[in-house]
Amino acid sequence: AWTGDGYVIATNSRDFFGVGRGVAVVGLDALGAPRGMATSLTSTRTGGFVDEGPPPSVAAAPGQLLVTWADDATGTSNVWFARIAPDGTVLQAPAPLAVTPGESGQTSAVWADGVFGVTWVEDPSTAPEDLLFARVGCAP
Repeated sequence: AWTGDGYVIATNSRDFFGVGRGVAVVGLDALGAPRGMATSLTSTRTGGFVDEGPPPSVAAAPGQLLVTWADDATGTSNVWFARIAPDGTVLQAPAPLAVTPGESGQTSAVWADGVFGVTWVEDPSTAPEDLLFARVGCAP
């Protein structure tokens, strides 16, 4: 996600940035060079490498970013989010956005009209997959 003077990326990590296993974010300058150390948002994700499981999503808003991902550390895959500053500082610790009985995945986040919007695919195991949406209002 573009922050105005650089980027913030999020990835599944198996110590990719030296932060251990889980979801990690790192700031990049306008040319793509890392700015400082990566920040680990979770170390409990059972997936781990960039090709295992759906990747996290990042959306930028004034002074903050929202990172979303599906995490199966609790036994079922649920949607989680965290708010971070453009420099990678955690503004709001990871928290569940949606706890459902099915398997969640493929999150996507956007910013518009003062709120974040998050979509994800939900497989309830008893019916076809659904595409779900939630608004996340976060003060800057």
